[in-house]
Amino acid sequence: MDGNLRKTLKKVMKEKDINSLNKIMDKIAKKANLHSKFLENISENQSIQYFILINTEKNSELLIKILNKFEGMKWYKKIYKNLHHRDLEVRRYFLSEIGKAKTDIFIEILIEMLRDSVYQLRVDVAKILLKYKTKHSMRLLVSMLDDSDRRVVKEITYILVEFQEEILPFLDRYLKLPMKRIKLNILDVLNRIYSMKTLRYLVLLSTDRSEQVKIKAQHILILLLEKLNTDVNFNDDQLMLDFLKEEIQKLDIKNISNLIKILLKFKEKGAKLILEDIENRWSEKAEYFILFNKVESEDLIYLTFEMLNSKIIEIKEKGLDILSKISVKEEKIFEVIEKITEYVIESVENMSKEEKETIINFMKRHNILKKYASKLKSENEIEREIAVTVMGLLDEPKLHMLLLTRLKDPSIKIRKSIVKILGEERNEKYIEAFEKMLVDPNEDVQISAMEAIAKLGTPKAKKVIFEALEHPNEEIQKLANKIIEKESLKNYINKFDELSEVEKNKIAKILTRLGKESMDILEEQIKSTDVEVRKRIIRILNYVEDKNRYRNIFKEALKDPEKEIRSSVIKLIVDFADREILVLLLKLLNDPDKRVRANAVEAFGDIKNKTATKILKPFLKDKNNRIRGNAIMALYRLGDESGFNEINEMIRDKSELMRSTAVYIIGTLKLENKKHILDELQNDHSILVKNNIIRALYNFKEVDKIAYYLKDPQNEVRLSAKEYYKKGRGLL
Repeated sequence: MDGNLRKTLKKVMKEKDINSLNKIMDKIAKKANLHSKFLENISENQSIQYFILINTEKNSELLIKILNKFEGMKWYKKIYKNLHHRDLEVRRYFLSEIGKAKTDIFIEILIEMLRDSVYQLRVDVAKILLKYKTKHSMRLLVSMLDDSDRRVVKEITYILVEFQEEILPFLDRYLKLPMKRIKLNILDVLNRIYSMKTLRYLVLLSTDRSEQVKIKAQHILILLLEKLNTDVNFNDDQLMLDFLKEEIQKLDIKNISNLIKILLKFKEKGAKLILEDIENRWSEKAEYFILFNKVESEDLIYLTFEMLNSKIIEIKEKGLDILSKISVKEEKIFEVIEKITEYVIESVENMSKEEKETIINFMKRHNILKKYASKLKSENEIEREIAVTVMGLLDEPKLHMLLLTRLKDPSIKIRKSIVKILGEERNEKYIEAFEKMLVDPNEDVQISAMEAIAKLGTPKAKKVIFEALEHPNEEIQKLANKIIEKESLKNYINKFDELSEVEKNKIAKILTRLGKESMDILEEQIKSTDVEVRKRIIRILNYVEDKNRYRNIFKEALKDPEKEIRSSVIKLIVDFADREILVLLLKLLNDPDKRVRANAVEAFGDIKNKTATKILKPFLKDKNNRIRGNAIMALYRLGDESGFNEINEMIRDKSELMRSTAVYIIGTLKLENKKHILDELQNDHSILVKNNIIRALYNFKEVDKIAYYLKDPQNEVRLSAKEYYKKGRGLL
């Protein structure tokens, strides 16, 4: 039996049958009574011992016993000696050899090498520890943040960031220790982990005794809060606010600007704390107010309304002053509308003329124009117009019912506005009112009424539209006819995905022929709140020939919040990229979604623009494989082959995605001078890499070499090899 075991192990080692080895090791490791017999069988064979130590996938008591045996062998002594060789490359080679171990069985050697004076060796150890992902290896990696060499720390930071939230628990033990250097380096790690869980660590470090650590933590905390959606609760908002309140009370007024920015990320809650602090520092109010100049406008909006509600006149006046100057970005406008509505309705009776003008001017600047219901009957036509606009923006049915009382307003503009606002609500309860407006003395009001009825889409609304075909006004007759045609086209658009390819192409031609009518439908639907409707519009435009006609829709789609839409539309616009679209594409190079960024990079390879090469070059160093690969191929299409130098680096990357992308590029572009790489990666463990090698060999017409993969241990690789081998031999 002993002889059989030795033969089996030799066979396993000769054939590099790792699966069989691990089955044997699993079986024997579970039976302690077999350990000594097993050790006897391999006691004199150091090559088998080394093979087992490197290739066993689970650490066990048995594996430790084998290591103890191996440590007395010549091979181990040779490895250990060469790890301290005077030639650095020799040391790195032997370190990489033990680093091939599938477990951290050589952890003691790795720990010893962490103390080595040569920084490259310490970095190499870190890269080895990365793959183990055990608690021990994670702790060791974190401890390396205290390395005296910045080059090591930089590499460790990149490594730890890969773990994202997983690494956070291993930072705990350092937070309360008086270790300034490691805390500063921990902050560099936290700065790259965009998670609510990171807040806890930043809060703790924001109270550190070291001023340098404290200021850096506060700065990162601001950046993180800017990137995170603060509507998602930190475990306990109040815990954060209590901490910030305590901190702001401690600091001199010259040092609180960062804390003001942080507090305002908590909207009304944070604004209330700031207002309380202003009152506590009343003698320094002038200096305090100057600090607001350093805060973004949209963050100040919450503080402004808290100030307007203050009973202290000077604070209220300052609130009005801020409101008269600040601007709010489009994405924040709905929050602002809510705040203004709430404030105006509550304060309308006590509002001063200055306050009223400031708020109305703010609304005009932001196209909000909210006013009060009490002004609806004002003798001043402008005030009535503002009232109508305000009530239209306030999504309140009771207020909309009040608008019905003004459908006989002497102002054509007001009557038209009311019809338009009620039409946007798409509520059939207004249909009788709209019918009455079809006989309004003004044609524009009649047209607005017809458009409002069309938006209802109900059987009763359709009946009114058909009756309008006999309206005394010819323009209304024409409009009714267009609405009926448009509705028919809408039905086809809504069922587009159910159509055959022939029907889809037919609809695309109809869209082109109808011109403005079809454009109106598409422009309306690309702004739909339903993401599936917007996706369908992009699929439809994929079929139209003259895509240039729809550039405005594409521009809207490039700004869409849905990453799939931004990603897919990029490929449709490269043929007519004008200056405006180029600007949008440039922004997409920094899109949060990697697929969007990758497609944007690819697009620049198809845009014959002088600056495209310069724009693309930085992406040759991108950490994402697809973006990096697209940059190489895009530059090649622009006549620049400098990206090919990156392929050598990519094939050595630990990421299988990066290596497989490098192989894909070699095969797709048929790079003869890089063809040798396919042979070098022949024994790569990755299925992705090997499948791309097979396709590349097929592209190079080197079918005989594909035969090597017909015997690959991985079934997916064998199937791919079989398919391309047959293709290459003309058997398919």
